Amino acid sequence: MHKYIFTTMICLLISSLAIGQRGNVKGKITDNNGESVIGASIYSSTTQTGTISDLDGNYSLSLPMGNQSISISFVGFATKVINISIKSGQTTTLDVALEEDAIGLSEIVVLGTRANDRLVINSSVPVDVISGRELQMAGVTQTIQILQMLVPSYNVSKPSITDGSDHFRPATLRGLGPDQVLVLVNGKRRHTNSLVHVNGTVGRGSTGVDLNAIPATAIERVEVLRDGASAQYGSDAIAGVINIVLKKDKTLDASVTFGSNLSNFERGYDANESLAVGITNQNIKDWSTLNSYDWLTKKENIMKTDGQKLTAHVGKGFSIGDGTMYISAQYRNQGRTNRAGIDNRFNYFKNADGTPNIKEATFDRENNWRYGDSDFREFSLFANGDKAMGQNTLYFFAGYNNRYGESGCFFRRANDNRTVRSLYPDGFLPRIAPTITDLSASVGLRGKLGENWNYDLSQVVGKNNFELNMKNTANTSLGGLNQFTFPGGIKQKTEMYDGTLGFLQAVTNFDVSRKLDAGFAQPLNLAFGAEFRFENYTIKPGEEASYYDGNAISKGIQDGPNKGNGASAGCQCFPGWKTAIDATRTNLGIYMDLETDIVTNWTTAFAARFENYSDFGSTVTGKLATRYGITKALGIRAAISTGFRAPSLAQGNYTAIQTVAIGSTLVESGIFPYRDQGVASALGAEKLTAEKSVNLSGGLTFNFRKFALTVDAYQIQVNNRIILSEQFSGNALEAYLATQGVPAGAAIYFTNKLNTKTSGIDITGRYGINTGKNGNLKLILSANFNKNEITNKDEISTPEKIKIYSDTPLLGEVEITRIEKANPNNVINFIMDYNQKKWNVMLRNVRFGNITWSEYNDNGDIVKQIFSAKIQTDLEIGYKITKGLHFALGSNNLLDIYPDKYRKDLAFGGIFQYDGTYPLGFNGRYIYGRFTYKM
Repeated sequence: MHKYIFTTMICLLISSLAIGQRGNVKGKITDNNGESVIGASIYSSTTQTGTISDLDGNYSLSLPMGNQSISISFVGFATKVINISIKSGQTTTLDVALEEDAIGLSEIVVLGTRANDRLVINSSVPVDVISGRELQMAGVTQTIQILQMLVPSYNVSKPSITDGSDHFRPATLRGLGPDQVLVLVNGKRRHTNSLVHVNGTVGRGSTGVDLNAIPATAIERVEVLRDGASAQYGSDAIAGVINIVLKKDKTLDASVTFGSNLSNFERGYDANESLAVGITNQNIKDWSTLNSYDWLTKKENIMKTDGQKLTAHVGKGFSIGDGTMYISAQYRNQGRTNRAGIDNRFNYFKNADGTPNIKEATFDRENNWRYGDSDFREFSLFANGDKAMGQNTLYFFAGYNNRYGESGCFFRRANDNRTVRSLYPDGFLPRIAPTITDLSASVGLRGKLGENWNYDLSQVVGKNNFELNMKNTANTSLGGLNQFTFPGGIKQKTEMYDGTLGFLQAVTNFDVSRKLDAGFAQPLNLAFGAEFRFENYTIKPGEEASYYDGNAISKGIQDGPNKGNGASAGCQCFPGWKTAIDATRTNLGIYMDLETDIVTNWTTAFAARFENYSDFGSTVTGKLATRYGITKALGIRAAISTGFRAPSLAQGNYTAIQTVAIGSTLVESGIFPYRDQGVASALGAEKLTAEKSVNLSGGLTFNFRKFALTVDAYQIQVNNRIILSEQFSGNALEAYLATQGVPAGAAIYFTNKLNTKTSGIDITGRYGINTGKNGNLKLILSANFNKNEITNKDEISTPEKIKIYSDTPLLGEVEITRIEKANPNNVINFIMDYNQKKWNVMLRNVRFGNITWSEYNDNGDIVKQIFSAKIQTDLEIGYKITKGLHFALGSNNLLDIYPDKYRKDLAFGGIFQYDGTYPLGFNGRYIYGRFTYKM
């Protein structure tokens, strides 16, 4: 494998030595008033290289000889496209005056089309373009949260105490899974992370791309294609495609952002608050409360100042001969938040006479849990550049991200059977402490083949490692420190290495394109190419103490009323991975893409793709998209496509045992892949196949002067959708797992049994207003209305094999509700963006529609709860201090809005008042300040 990657890169570098003739284009970029435009992008869509204007608006760009299509763009101005002829050894002067674009829809898009001159408003499919300025003004520093604030159909949940998912936020597009949206960086496929979301979160059973590994400060713009695109880009593009374009300029820019939550947290409930029909306070499960804290009928306001965040960034661009390179470094530090209620349960064994232990009075019930955002420290380094090589252009980009995080698990009380009381006499909170490392590198060569053909040859390599360490933990079956002698020198430890998940992806692309005169109103854009992909998924086992079962020697629980009973084996909270996994596969894809204006104002595009996977076979997908301009202002568009998603290597190979809550009971649950046809097969699992989809979309576009409107309806039918089963449990199952040497009382596995239909409407309206010579106001209203439904509910049967051990269905109420109702049924986003010479003000209101959540309540019954719609208000005010230096003060969730509280019978004794599924989160108001410098 390494030889394959090395050979490809060497070929690229050797090819770049081809010598050809070049010329230059230079000039000055100004606005309508003759003022210099600093940082304007000058880009050749023919060679896909470019530069930016300097502090005086000047630029210079070296290009191969021949005809070139040059686009000049800058935020707030209409993009201009100019065709020029470059002559060998000569310099062509091209001065450009940009005109104001109050609504920002004149951007050229490269996503969803392989033509090089398509504007956002004229695209045959809906595409959002988010500028670097919009990214910066979002107020949050995590890339996925920025997209959530700006793209209504993009949803991010904020779970807590969900193991690895606390550190990889699951995000969805149009209500589909995190792994049903394809992510590109500079137009090249990005690798996914190595973690599978296996807890009770949105996207359960999926993997996804860790967008937070790409810092927003390194991004020039983001393009979001809201339409199926498997025929154009391959597997995963069922819901759409996100393309992240990295910065590449010659400036120095730096920024420092610091913020903190400043929130009024309401703890506890009123007597009549959050009670379901037929449930009274007396019906709430008896938690053996100390009655020292009445969470059922009394509440109090607590001021919280936590979650401090520091983000520091510096980036610098350099000239490298006939090219540029931009290097960006960022450091982020985030403190944890905690919105847990008081733990009102008995923590210690009662005295012999039934009275409470005297230590109950002094036990810290306010800080024994961590329920909120996790701690993390992160460093990122990114580079992006290109260099002319004769008629060719060598380009490259690379990224490194290292993140250390720490989050809490379920607290183990002193009287818990999982507690080694000689180590933790007051109970303990196990902490998950992963180190996540993300690496990517790409090198490519693009240029001309002959006089008319363009080519692009590239190699991309990406790797994600999730190294899991546990702190403040223990293996209960090993007893106290040095209490027993185990084979191999195994000892009890309070910190353990649980193992490492890894995913490696290498992608080789070769693309060619040209324009042909085929007798249509516009030349036919012909593109075709091939992609070869290599994937490798690994699980490296943890240290032996992290999964070892020491009951045979320790004789189980060491003290207390259950002394001698079997003790929980493996590291508490998350036992280490025991089985080494090393799985690989390859994929070959071949595509063809045609696009033209058949007659004036009628654009039609067709794409077809053949894919062959080494592990599940072949598939063919296609797409037809069209747009007709009824008038200069009004157009209609539509698309139909088929799509697919291959099961990820993680879904086919991931195995683990973890602690989950079923109601108020903690249970060790096993996740079993079909790979070895062992336990999973015995419980009814079958080999996974590819997901297949059919996407239909249609809409209209309207663009007149300073007003623009797009409305797009869609329907996405997905068959053979891959999910995790319900949580199977029961005494018979626990007994069977024990015969297989599995220390667990519950089990889940992946299944292909689901068919779903997703339908909805996206609406985006923009209006620009001039407010004087140096001022403008942009109003943006965007909305998504979405519905998910399972179309084969009545046809999904539970395998007979699992019925022997458990009466839990393969697909039950919990999973059905999670798929159909856990994403907001609508999101509406209204932004007012005012800019004046010195001042800028951004006001944003995001209304998240309601969601429905289903889970086991504290009595062990499956119940549903509807969380009502909420509005988040964000405000940022900025001031230009001097040339290049800017300060902004802002707040996210300015009005300190929280989601609805959990029903009392779902609140785990008042400890968990809020659920992290609702996209608003439950941290309350966040206030920040930001200094930026650019020269």
